[in-house]
This record gives sequence, C-alpha cells and structure tokens, in this order.
Amino acid sequence: MTKMKKYTYMLPLLVFMLMAADTDDAVSKVNTYANYDMKLSFDYPKSWSQVNGQGTEAIVIQPKTEGDRFRENFNVYLVDDKSISLSDFADESLETLEKNHSRFKLESNTKKRKLGKNKFQHLVYTHKTLGYPVTVDWYITTRKNYIYSFVFSSEKDSASNYAATYDEIMASVNLKAKAPKKKKEKKKKEKKNKCSETCKKVCEETCKNGNTEKCKKTCASASEECKKTCEKK
Repeated sequence: MTKMKKYTYMLPLLVFMLMAADTDDAVSKVNTYANYDMKLSFDYPKSWSQVNGQGTEAIVIQPKTEGDRFRENFNVYLVDDKSISLSDFADESLETLEKNHSRFKLESNTKKRKLGKNKFQHLVYTHKTLGYPVTVDWYITTRKNYIYSFVFSSEKDSASNYAATYDEIMASVNLKAKAPKKKKEKKKKEKKNKCSETCKKVCEETCKNGNTEKCKKTCASASEECKKTCEKK
C-alpha cells in the first residue's frame, strides 16, 4: 500500500485572510476579491478593508480595540494536487489539527452543502487559541487540480452571529472567474494600435527610397497584411 502524504490546509499556495470586528456587516454592500489566474472570486462586506502581509493577503475591518479579545478572521487556501481526494484531504487535515490544537473537537461534518453554484464539504470544529475558545467553520471543495479551503474563525460565544454572513460570502464564490471583458477589449485595442504603428514604420522603410504612386499602393497593401498578421499573434 502506498503511504499517503500528510496534508493540512495550513500549507497553502495562496492565502487570503479577512479579519472582522462587527457582526452586523451585510454582504449586500460588498467588495469583490478576484484572482483570475486561480479562476477565483468572491464578495465580502464593504466595511472590511484589504491589507497585504508577507505571503498573505488580509482584510481588516479596524485596528484591535480595547476589550476585543479575539478578531474573527477568514482565510482562503489553495492546494494544487490532483492526487488526493477531497475526503482524504479533509481526514488528514483533521488528524493534523487534532494533534496541534488545544481542546480540539469536531462538532459537525456535512459532506455536501450547496451554497450558490458550488457544493462544499462543511466542517465545524472548536479549539482553544491563546486561551480563547474558538469555533471554526471550514468549507472545502475541489475543481480541476485545486482543493479550495475557506476557513472562518470566530470566538465561540459569538460564532452564531457570523453564520449568515459566512454563508453569504460562500454563496458568492465563483471558481470559474474570468477577467472583465472591458480589460480584454482595452488590451485588444492597445495591441491593434501598436500593430498599426509597427506596420506603418515597416511601410515607410520599404518606400524610403521611392515616393511613386505605385510604391504608395504597394506600401498600403503591405501595411494591411502586416496588421492582420500582427493582430492574430
């Protein structure tokens, strides 16, 4: 029997982190995160702002305030490996989590939960971090080579207050995200203009030693062919 690799969602290719402070953020007023290389996008409350960290992208509502013991956060991890099934990935990750987290307890494990256009395995577990009891809502799914992990961490006593917001964020997840057409059209126009300038110079170079009508017609024809060829590249 081949020994399976040990996996955990703590070994990401891409990390996206959201930190929250309030429980009444409606996702109806949203910002959109998009990574078109990974075909991923989702909406999140407009009051959450994005900051960058080393190897991490983060969303933070506000600086930690007095009396705020734990800041709710949302992380997205991508694992690029088609050799492991979703269930095996979840089982091995849970094994690692149980070993590394204080007072770890798996509360529920829903194998198939449909939110928006996607089906997720939804796991809920509790543990202690820095002495605080925490509830984690972990949604995982797969597409092509990627396993997508969406991890929401909340202080245990207030976790239920965030449930609706988490579900709305997950319902907005798009795993086939494409760049807006406007950007593509802009690039196409820029390429066309560049080709036009390049071919015009080629044409002028061809006729620099002659300015006859015949040369001009030949030049114009050559320029059009040049542009067609250039724009197809």
